[in-house]
Amino acid sequence: MHFIMRHGETALAQFLRALPADFMARIARGHLPKDPAVIIWWVLAIVIVMINVPASMVSGSLPLTIAVAIAGSGGCAWTWLLTRTLFRPGVEIEPWNFAVVAGVSGVIAVARLSPTLAAAGVNGEVLRIVHNAEMVFCLTAIALVFVEALAGYSNRLTITERRFRQTYIALYAGMIVFAIIWGAGIHEAGYGEHLGGRIVLLSGLFTIVGSRVAVEFRRRHPLPAELTSSGAPIKPAKPSATRAADPALAKRILQTIEDANFFTRPDLKVGDMAAELGVQEYLVTQCITGDLGFRNFNHLINSHRVSHAKLQLRDRATQEKRISSIAFDCGFNSIGTFNRTFKQQVGVTPREFREAEGGSEN
Repeated sequence: MHFIMRHGETALAQFLRALPADFMARIARGHLPKDPAVIIWWVLAIVIVMINVPASMVSGSLPLTIAVAIAGSGGCAWTWLLTRTLFRPGVEIEPWNFAVVAGVSGVIAVARLSPTLAAAGVNGEVLRIVHNAEMVFCLTAIALVFVEALAGYSNRLTITERRFRQTYIALYAGMIVFAIIWGAGIHEAGYGEHLGGRIVLLSGLFTIVGSRVAVEFRRRHPLPAELTSSGAPIKPAKPSATRAADPALAKRILQTIEDANFFTRPDLKVGDMAAELGVQEYLVTQCITGDLGFRNFNHLINSHRVSHAKLQLRDRATQEKRISSIAFDCGFNSIGTFNRTFKQQVGVTPREFREAEGGSEN
């Protein structure tokens, strides 16, 4: 245990020193992440960095103490939001999500600043209530992490997805046991202040690395777009009896899809199509599921991408082009998503399709 803590502390300290510099370098280069899960992970990682800032570094400056306390608050809430993003297919992040995170972070920040506020004359009863609220909010956020990870868990999911969720829950529960159930109050238990600090460091290392692994897994194994947040398949929408068909809009949608500068853009959403056409989003959705007969926007755009990929896989001029390059050129953001989508629509893998058409994989 001593060996793990000693070396874990060193590794985390090095990582925490490099993390802000790496993030700022990405911003300077203009390489900002677009995936919501990646953005939330960066925020969570920075919060953990601030939690582990030694008190001696900011004790001489009141503004710096306040800034670090605020920046290092809400880790449990950001973990909940990250988990919701990973396990809720088709659910967009909404303003109320950030409002909840901001509220929890604010309460935790006040609790962390309680010694400073007490010295400034704030009523002790008020601070006691804030500490109790902090405990309730954190425990609620921890419980919601399990709720989000179990959302939609059923036999409809693949074995890989079920194992991913099981592993995520098990490791998160293990971290809770290590950091809270065993580590809480360790100073009073007589194990020494240094041990309590190392537990915080190791918990931070576990959270940063583990959550990043989960994010990368989800990017390589996205949840099917046709599953709702409850895990049940979305039923194909039927044209409304009270809504007249709109062949003109359907034609415009298909013409926009044909534009290579549009369908090759990764992470397309129906809102992008609506903005491109200058019409309301619900009209585009109704036309796609009604007039055009697709399950949803993702079904439409991926069908076109697969058709474009088939042309390249057949073409002798591109037979030396790697399948992964074709996938990215067609707008897919990962080779795994491309392979699964292609096989679902064509019945064979891209490699098998190319071989059957006389091409070859470089």
